[in-house]
Amino acid sequence: MMFKFLVFSVVFLISNIEGRLNYTEGGYEDIWNSSRDPKLLLNVLIEPTVCKSTDGKEYGVCRSDCRAPSGLEIGKCGNGMRSCCRVIVTTSPSDKTATTITQSAVTLVSNGVARSNSIIDFPRNSEVCQLKVSFLQTRLAIPSTDPLSWGKCMKDVLTITGSPSFVGESLIVCGDLTDQHMYLSYGMGNELPSRNIRMIIKTYSASAKYAINVAQIKCGSTEIVPDECLQQYTGDTGRVRSFGFPYQLDNQNYHICLRGKPAVTGREWKECSGTGSSKPFYITGADPNYPPETGVVDCSYDNIRFFSAPGAMPVTLELCGGEFLPITVPGQNGAIKVYFDNGELSNSVVVTNVPPSRENDFKLSNLYIECVPVKSYTGVAYICNVRPTALLNFDIPVAAGDKCPRIVGFREYDCIKSLTDATKCHCSQEYDESDDKNTGFCLDYKNI
Repeated sequence: MMFKFLVFSVVFLISNIEGRLNYTEGGYEDIWNSSRDPKLLLNVLIEPTVCKSTDGKEYGVCRSDCRAPSGLEIGKCGNGMRSCCRVIVTTSPSDKTATTITQSAVTLVSNGVARSNSIIDFPRNSEVCQLKVSFLQTRLAIPSTDPLSWGKCMKDVLTITGSPSFVGESLIVCGDLTDQHMYLSYGMGNELPSRNIRMIIKTYSASAKYAINVAQIKCGSTEIVPDECLQQYTGDTGRVRSFGFPYQLDNQNYHICLRGKPAVTGREWKECSGTGSSKPFYITGADPNYPPETGVVDCSYDNIRFFSAPGAMPVTLELCGGEFLPITVPGQNGAIKVYFDNGELSNSVVVTNVPPSRENDFKLSNLYIECVPVKSYTGVAYICNVRPTALLNFDIPVAAGDKCPRIVGFREYDCIKSLTDATKCHCSQEYDESDDKNTGFCLDYKNI
């Protein structure tokens, strides 16, 4: 009799623990927001397992049911006996308090607050090596098209720090991110692994929308990818896009990895179709006077490079320019190195601080330069298209009492008053290729 009572008590206790776990694992939208009462967070011994939605695009938590108001069933798990539940976290609009996420899988949703600045922390768990980030319906403002800041995320900005999965201290993206993904590693194999991966989501208007699914990947899992792979594709066919396409973002430096079955001998690549963009591949060389550069060429600035594996040498193919011709890249596995530099005005320059005496009829005397006035948040400015020349040397006519204007491009230009003529400013800088109005890339592949 005593034995039956003990068994009943244990079953009753586990049932109540599970019920309380169901409640705290996303029963209400912002139950895990750090602004809530921390006493609501229950530490239990039963850890929910990660599961996938029916369409395979989203990760959830496997539970007995999804009874809570925000508990949406996105699939089945546990041999079809349990529900794969979406756990929703509504991000806090304030940057004064970070939202700390320790759950195995969550979906971050926009808070609908104008001028929001949400900070979300994912502290390292000794059993977790990576996070997989899946962008569901995520559309942020496009990057700036102002000639002084072309390609930079200025209004809506998603910044990621604390991961070795990209080159540099941070990765900044914006624009249309729907159906994109990232693998963010803590770098557990490094001497100093990251203690925390942080997302900062700044939105300028309440119309910015995002639903970002983040799932933990345990060390030793078959889903672990190499630390240097920000993205990985394993399907027999696939579509690979740069972040923000059809607008090219600046300052992007990362690897896209490709994994094939043993029978795969290579991949056929071609430009995407049906994207609505007239230029599925447009990297460096936006000026129609410059032919696209393809093949093994010196793409000194923005480019993509095909490797047989991340970091492998030699480079199979290096591509830039305004056209992508169908190619076949050999190998069961492979990688693409994406490199977009920090300036999107390479063969174009912007002239500011124009002397008042030249505002109405500003022209550059050197025939290698053509300039037109543009609107800019700094006031009067001119954007100048550079014609091919090894070195730019030109004079700008000014009044004797005027200072020299400021000219910026991929690198700053040196403009100094002529020693022999006070009405001229002499400017020079090495030539760079055109880089404004680029779309980035959208490529389809098929395993062979």
